[in-house]
Amino acid sequence: CPLTFLGQINKNLSHVRGNKGKPIVRVKENYNGAPNSFEKSVSIIAGVGPAILNADNDLGMKLGYNGNIGLSYQINKTFAVEGTIGYASLDGKYSACTVENINFIEAKINLMVDLTHIVFGPNNYRKINVYPHIGLGQVQSKGEVVYTTTNTHYYIGHGIEGKNNRDGGGFGKRNVALTVPAGVDIAYNVNNYLKLHLDITTNYVDSDLLDVVPFGLSKVLGDSNDWYSTFNVRLQYKLGKIYRKVSACDNVFK
Repeated sequence: CPLTFLGQINKNLSHVRGNKGKPIVRVKENYNGAPNSFEKSVSIIAGVGPAILNADNDLGMKLGYNGNIGLSYQINKTFAVEGTIGYASLDGKYSACTVENINFIEAKINLMVDLTHIVFGPNNYRKINVYPHIGLGQVQSKGEVVYTTTNTHYYIGHGIEGKNNRDGGGFGKRNVALTVPAGVDIAYNVNNYLKLHLDITTNYVDSDLLDVVPFGLSKVLGDSNDWYSTFNVRLQYKLGKIYRKVSACDNVFK
C-alpha cells in the first residue's frame, strides 16, 4: 500500500482511537460488501404463488397456482439474465363451457434490469431493489373443457383419438406456443447470500389454445390470443463463496 510519512494522512486510511486512547490506523476496506463494488455471480432461484388466466373466460377469473425454479446470472451492476422452468394449473369462468383441467409446463429467459441502481446509483448496503424484466419463453399445455349445451368434451394434448382432441408437438403431445413475459420484481436483500422476492409477471401467449376453448367453440366466443399472470414469492440464493477483497495493508494496524 502507499507509504504514509509523519505529518501525512493517506486518503485510504481512517484514524480512530482505541480503548487506551492510542491512535489506531486502519485501511478502508474494499470488498464486495462496499457500496460500489461488484462481482459476477450465479444464483439459484425458486418461486411459488397464485396464477390467473385471461383468455376466453368471459364470466371472470379463478385462481390457479404455479411454481418455477431456475438460475440467475448477474452480468454487471445493472443487468442480470434469469432462466426458469415451471408448471401451472389454471381455471376460469365461462358462459358456454366448464373447465375440467388446464395445465402447462413452461420455460423462459428474462432480462432483469436494476431500476434502483439506475435511479439512485450503486449501493450494496441497500435493502430493497426493484427489477423490471422482459423475456421470451415457451409453454406446452394440455386441457379439457365441456361445452355445457351439448355436454361435448374438447381436449388439447391428451393423445386420444377423435375429432374432439387436438394434439401438439410438445412433450406428451402438448400444444406448444411462444410467450412474452414482462413484469416487475421487488427484492429484499436478507444478507450477502439470500434475497426474498415478490414478483408480478404477465405473459402474452402466441396462441388461442391455452384454455382449449377456441377449439370447437370459436364461433361462440371468438378468437383472441390468451394471457396469464403470476404473483410469486421467490427465494434467491447466491452460489459459491463471497470473497472479501482487501488492501495488502488491511489488519496491519490493529
